[in-house]
Amino acid sequence: MILNLRMRNLSLGLACSLLSACSNSEAPSASRPVTDDFETVQAADKFSGAYVGIAATTPPTVLAWRTLLAQPDADRSFKLLVADATLPGQLYGLAGVYFTDPPALESLAAPYLVRPDSIWTAFGCIESRDLARSIAGRILDGTLPAELQGSDSAP
Repeated sequence: MILNLRMRNLSLGLACSLLSACSNSEAPSASRPVTDDFETVQAADKFSGAYVGIAATTPPTVLAWRTLLAQPDADRSFKLLVADATLPGQLYGLAGVYFTDPPALESLAAPYLVRPDSIWTAFGCIESRDLARSIAGRILDGTLPAELQGSDSAP
């Protein structure tokens, strides 16, 4: 009988823990978008232009960025990327903020303008390392956001 009581208490405790874990797992999605597109940009390993390679194809990261830009909560998504992504993902976030909250862009970009780090980039047929501050400068002046949005034509 004591063993049965302990098993029942263990089962109830386990069920409560699982219910608590399930209800807690919903909390992050309320404050953070969890979509394939968000995760693609968040994990970006390089910053790419709209057209790369000999065939001038649009990279999946840029396609995901464009999908985020079209969402009603784009501003929140891009600011979350600036706060929590790889360095290329943070820069994609800044490029999105260029469109969603222009007054906030300068203050969000300021730390990137003095960063000494370099990141992998891909523009056209050239893949190389560029300074993050150089990419941030091209975001601030609107060059890269316009390219990512598709405001220019393929080479």
